[in-house]
Amino acid sequence: MAKLSALWQRIGDTAWSRRVFIAVAFVSMVAGLGLAAIYAKVVDKTETLAFCAHSCHEMNATVYAEYTHTAHFKNPQGVVVTCADCHIPNGNWLAAMGTKIAATTEIWGHLVGGESDLKIFNARRPELEKEVLAGFAAANARACKSCHVYANMILPDQNPAARAMHTQATKTDANCLECHQEVAHPRIEQASMAEPAQAPMQSQAAAREAIYDKSCAGCHTAMAPKLGDKAAWAPLIKEGEPALVDATIHGKGIMPTSRPPSNI
Repeated sequence: MAKLSALWQRIGDTAWSRRVFIAVAFVSMVAGLGLAAIYAKVVDKTETLAFCAHSCHEMNATVYAEYTHTAHFKNPQGVVVTCADCHIPNGNWLAAMGTKIAATTEIWGHLVGGESDLKIFNARRPELEKEVLAGFAAANARACKSCHVYANMILPDQNPAARAMHTQATKTDANCLECHQEVAHPRIEQASMAEPAQAPMQSQAAAREAIYDKSCAGCHTAMAPKLGDKAAWAPLIKEGEPALVDATIHGKGIMPTSRPPSNI
């Protein structure tokens, strides 16, 4: 009791309490700075292209290999857009932390879920693709717009098709991936993974639809003639199939020659 009483008296001593408070504050500050430094180092390490691309061989063999053939990896300006630039939220550390925590499930998938087997990983890609595209849609392509700003586009310098689409997109602040879904990775169609012998007609129809979604929908959902508008298509259909094929391949008016939307 005597010792407890003495301690209580010392706590009541203003000078002693001040020294304890300063010591605790100093230790807390040093510990906080140390934790912040560790956090910053971990964040920096896990956002490098080498970490994202090569930590798991299924990444290196598939999505990274695809990405190296795009303008985000190699271009005349030499600007490299890394995985983190697109897949980690910019300017919001809470959202970035949430994304990183969610990404830890990929470790489970690699070690326990069998995704280190490329067959298993590729079978899951349509599902993963939907999740990624849904995330971009929910954020209205925030990652894209951190670099590509509609207001800063020099529209007269763009080709007619791109200029028309971007003029419309500027008015609605459109999600960039409505048109540029293949800017870094090809679309993975579930139908293409089915055995042709199981559903040949469905696979062919899905393949044709995939071509339309890839190369045509970006313009023909916003500009005339729109898909399903029979009155707008009627005069073109009267020209005959050869004329339609020729226009599709070589372009017509503001319509460019056939090429993926991501290159517009």
